Formats: sequence, C-alpha cells, structure tokens
Amino acid sequence: MIRLVRNSRATLLILALQEAFAATVPFFFLTSLVSLSRFLAHSFGIHILPMSDHQLWQLQDSLYRFSSFMAVAAIAYFYARRINTSPMVATILSIAVLVTYLDLQYPEKSVVLPYGFAPITLVVPIISTYLLKLLTPYFALHMPVDDGKRHIYKHINYLFVFVVGYATTVTLLRAINSYLLPAAETLFNNGLLRLSENTLFALYDFLAQLFWFLGIHGSRVVNSLMGRSILDAVVAPNLTFAEFNRLFVVLGGAGVGLSLLLALLLKARSQSLRYVAYISAPFVIFNINTLLIYAVVVLNRCLLFPFIILPLINFSAGYLFINSAGITFTSYYIPWNMPPFLNGYLKTGGDWRLVAFQVILVAANTAVYSYFIYRYFRLQSSENHFRRLKNSLSLLGELESRGGLNAFVAHGKVIKAQSKLDALLQDLREDNLAIYYQPILPLTEGEKPGLEALLRYPKESKSRAPSFLGLVEDAGMAPLIDIWVCKRVKQDIARLHGPAVPQIRINLHPDTLVSDEAISAIINTFQNQEVAFEIVERSFLAGDETRKNLHRLKRAGFTISIDDFGTGYSSLDTIVKNHFYEIKLDRGLVAEVNSANGRLVSEKIVEICHGIGTKVVAEGVETAEQLKRLCEIGIDRAQGFYFAPAMPLDEAISYLDNWRGSACVQPGNPEHTSNDPRQT
Repeated sequence: MIRLVRNSRATLLILALQEAFAATVPFFFLTSLVSLSRFLAHSFGIHILPMSDHQLWQLQDSLYRFSSFMAVAAIAYFYARRINTSPMVATILSIAVLVTYLDLQYPEKSVVLPYGFAPITLVVPIISTYLLKLLTPYFALHMPVDDGKRHIYKHINYLFVFVVGYATTVTLLRAINSYLLPAAETLFNNGLLRLSENTLFALYDFLAQLFWFLGIHGSRVVNSLMGRSILDAVVAPNLTFAEFNRLFVVLGGAGVGLSLLLALLLKARSQSLRYVAYISAPFVIFNINTLLIYAVVVLNRCLLFPFIILPLINFSAGYLFINSAGITFTSYYIPWNMPPFLNGYLKTGGDWRLVAFQVILVAANTAVYSYFIYRYFRLQSSENHFRRLKNSLSLLGELESRGGLNAFVAHGKVIKAQSKLDALLQDLREDNLAIYYQPILPLTEGEKPGLEALLRYPKESKSRAPSFLGLVEDAGMAPLIDIWVCKRVKQDIARLHGPAVPQIRINLHPDTLVSDEAISAIINTFQNQEVAFEIVERSFLAGDETRKNLHRLKRAGFTISIDDFGTGYSSLDTIVKNHFYEIKLDRGLVAEVNSANGRLVSEKIVEICHGIGTKVVAEGVETAEQLKRLCEIGIDRAQGFYFAPAMPLDEAISYLDNWRGSACVQPGNPEHTSNDPRQT
C-alpha cells in the first residue's frame, strides 16, 4: 500500500548525519564566539569575554580538541537511533575506538585530536555503530528480566557485543590505515607532482570547499593532504597563497560566506533561514562562517554548485586582476579573520582598486547565490506547499509545524516532488477527494465485520489509491493527508447509529507516526470512538518516536494493526515485542496460499499470532479457492475484490447488513466478485 523507501540504509545514514550536524550548531556557535573574542582582544584590545588573550587561546584550543569527541558522539548517537540500536552504547564504543586508533597512530606522544568533523571522526562512529547493530543478534547476552531491572540489564546485554565490536572496528581501521591509505596517499602525491603550481592552488581550493560541503573541516583536511607549506607559496611579491585566498577566494569564510549571507538576507523566504543569517552575520564579517555552513550549506544539493564553483571563479579572477592591474602589496601580514575589504586596504597600503575589486566579487557572487536560493525556494517551496495543502483540505488549525522535516536540506526526491506539487495543488481541493470503505468480513464465529477507510480521487479512479500519494509522501506532507482522512472518517462515523456499527480502520503513514503534533490531532479527533489504525512495519525504522506515539494511541484506546505483513520489512520480532491487536497478511502471501509452501507459511504465521493473542486478517482475496484455504487455516477476517471493492459509506454499510456470521459459510457477492487486484 505504501511504497518502501528506496536505499533505506543510505537514507538513514544521511538523516543521522543531518541530525548530528544540526545538533552541533550550538557548539560551533560557541567556538565561533570564542574565536571572534580572541581576535578582537588580540588585534584591537576589545574584550567580549572577561578573559585574557592567553586564557582565550587556551579555551579555544581546548574547545577545538573537545570538538572531535563531540562530533563522534553526535554521529554515533543519532545513527544508533536511526538503526534501532543503543545510542549510549554506540556513543561510548565510538569514542573508545577513536581514542584507541589515535593512540596507536601516535604511540610516542600524547594523542593528537582532530578538529570537529574530520574524516576519522565521521568514519569511526559510522563503522562502530553499524557493527554494533550487526553483531548484537550474535553476541548479546539476552539476560532474562525477572526482577524488574530491565533498564539496567538492557545495557549489560551489550557486554560482549561492545568488546567484539571494539576489537573488530579497531582492527578494520588499522588495516585500512596500514594498507589502503598508504597506497592512496602515494597515488595522490604522485599526481600532485605532475601538476603546475597554479593548478595545485586551484585543487586546494576545490577540495577545501568540497570537504566543507560534506560537513568536514575543509582547510584542515586539505592541509594534511597537501601539506601546510602550500599556504606559504608566493603568488605575488609580498603575497602568499594563504593571503591570496583571504583576499579573493574565501571572503567571509568558505564558499564566499559573505555573499551567501547577503543572498540569504535578500532572497530567503524561510523565517528560519533568516534567523540563521542574522545570527551568523557578526561572525561572517570576521570570516567565521562555521555556523552558516552547518545550518544551511552541508549536504544541501541546491547550494553545491555555487559553494564550490564561486571560490574557483574568484581564484581565477583574482589571479588575473593582480597580474593585470599592477597591484603592489606591503609586507603587512593579514590574519585569517581580518574582515574583507579591510584586509585588502591594509595589505595594499590603501589601494582602493583592490577594495573595489573585492566589492565587485562579493556583489557578483551574491547575485549568483541569490539565483540558486531563489531556485531552491521555488523548487522546494515546502512551507508554501504545506500551507496550500492545509488550505485545500480545510486543515487551518492542524500541524503548525511539520515536525521533523529539515528546512535546510534539499533532497533530490523532495525537490522533484515539490516542483510537481505546484500543478497538483492547483486542482486538489477538499471537495474532489473522497473516502471509500472496503468491507472486512469475519471468517470465524464471534468476529465482527469492519471497514477500511481508503482515500480516493474520483477524477482519477474510484478503484485505486490516488497516484499523487507518492508525490505527497516525497514532499513530506503525508501527515496532512492522514489528518484530513481522519476528520472525514469522523464525519462519516457520526452518520452511523445502532449497536452493530462496524469498526473502521485507517492507514497512518510512517511520517505521521513520528509527528507528536499529528498524533495529538488524531487522538483528539477520535476521542471515545472505536477506531483501529493500520501501520506498515517500516514505520519502526524511525526509532523511538514511532514507538512513543504508538503507545500514545494504545493508551487512548485505539487498536493497532500491522499492514502488508509478509513482505518488505516484515519481522516476527516486531509483532512479538509490540503486542499488536492484529496483523494483515499481504496480498502476495494470500495469492500463494493454494501452493504447498504458501499454505505452510500462512499456517505458521496464524499459529504464532494466535499463540500470542494477535488476530490475523487476509487482504487481497480474489478467488473462492483462496477463501477456502484461508478458512481452513484459521484466518480471522478477510477483505478483497472477491467480496467487494472499496465503495461509498452508504453502500458499504448496506453490503455489511447482508452478512450474518462467518463469510466462510456464505458465497462471495456475485455483484462484486472480480479478478481485479486493485483494491487499495
């Protein structure tokens, strides 16, 4: 019913990295503040913080050293949550691996800690956490909990997993460091020897911006790859390559941070991005744009081109300018955090031509960034589309925020979805959507019939789910659709009377289950009403948020069913641990129920589910032979085109009124019998 997410492992990793980068923004704000305070105190005697220059230097150095642990902890924690393993154990394991690896790398001196998100601080938590997840089924203690101390034993269960994961990760990293890295380094260095000096300069800038875009401290990594001596190379008399970069390439920080800041202030339609720009402004003036990078740029594909290419264009333009304009430079050394324009004025002894050229570069770069930011908002327009969909579905009071959607990161599928949404939202209104109901019939005595509520777009088809659901899902707006369905179902329930009102089942998208706001709206909608919710098992990939909201639904008195069981992410572990009221056998299993293997699998699933008190429903029943086998193996309820397709509520209620007792002793309704499998 709901399409599985493609490349789910890569998606989970990217989401975890995004969360880790976002979570560390406050820390980088602090380091930026300390760096700015030290520069102002050292250069101008202005003390923002009540500390001496030496104390500020020590604090900055300590924070830089600590940043490696912060980066490892953040990635390990959020990645562990995404793949459903222990966040705390993953964090401790990753830090232990990092310290061990660095200690083995530098055996004759104290551990040298990298700064922030370096390659090693990215690789260590990813490998460590993934191995923790991979090894847990084989090495966990599985301690019995018979004294109410599960909160303690659940961590002790990882004892052997931790040790094996630690040894495996360290061994793997050592092997990579001993065999792969030297070979790669040799190839890289041999390649560098063949390049001209100007090409080396351009390569330096390209790699630095690329690493920054990936969330890694670009200049530090490239310095380690190409050697810091390149920064002292002479570009012109009295002008080193490092100073050249500060004058022309990284005005306001990596990626021409000053131009990015100005473009955001001019073109950003998101209030969140404007806040980030305002907060970043004082730091960008002094070439400290770490906050801007981690909040806006990292992994944002819409800014990939300008962030990497503009510095390279500036490099070429600056090189041509100083060689054609006859600019002379003084021996004054400009530090990296000297503000743009002021650094050009001081380095040339007051030559306004260079300052004017810097202004031209910033203006041109701002224009380019403005185009890409405008295009980003035009293509994505997530907040605008979100509001338009709310208006179309008359949900003005629901979901003031989208609970989890990252406004700073533009995934390819999101951008494509948003661009198509423009056309859809022109036509999509509340009055051209409908809720149809498919009967769910009892196969055993004592079971009650029910109805599954299914969204339909009659302009397109009355027998299939709307084709735009995938588009809405990719755009991150599935919770709005779910809430609209719930409100329409509530209106329909109000029309039903009498003691034999069937229980109605509603599908909830995984994105809805991770939104506290959406779940609160749904609970409020169905207070004191008997409703069941169907979820797919991939919902649990979102981790603790899904489980928390499922418990909220259960506490509110709603029953939960697992939909499409038997395909995709289906796992007996899930139904054993979560005690669902019901599972629904996927149509793929039902289609094979007449084969020996298909019948055996279905029988065992029914046996296990009944043994733990879980009902079983078969969906997609199409033939009398399938119904006969399902009755023989003890399925509790069934639905499908053999009985009836989804239909308007009045027709569905009339259909159910004709049923008494078990469908196993009644023939399918000839009027609705069909071999067409299109039921949802």
